[in-house]
Amino acid sequence: MSIAKPTDLATTLPRFTGLGKTTFSGLFCLGLILTASSCQRDGAGLSGEPVSWQELANFDEIAYRADGLARVGDLAAVHASRAELLAAGRAVTPQTVPSNVADPKQVESILADLT
Repeated sequence: MSIAKPTDLATTLPRFTGLGKTTFSGLFCLGLILTASSCQRDGAGLSGEPVSWQELANFDEIAYRADGLARVGDLAAVHASRAELLAAGRAVTPQTVPSNVADPKQVESILADLT
């Protein structure tokens, strides 16, 4: 009886070279971190208004699409979305942070670390 060895995902998944693994991973993580840190659990800022950060929402949408394309191996489409993804990531700046985020200092700190 032989025991099947777990498959090494690095060898079975298509190699992603369009943006560079570090750039894509970094931008995708940035979107997730900023989304999580900019909103309270109920989605409202200190003023009670919903937090709306259009630049972050745009980046998150584009990164989500690119991630889906990479997962199915459509690297040509991922590469084609590179400029759009980078532009959306660069649009998330301290100047675009909504005034009613739950923890502005944390968001500013994260953005400062990434720029």
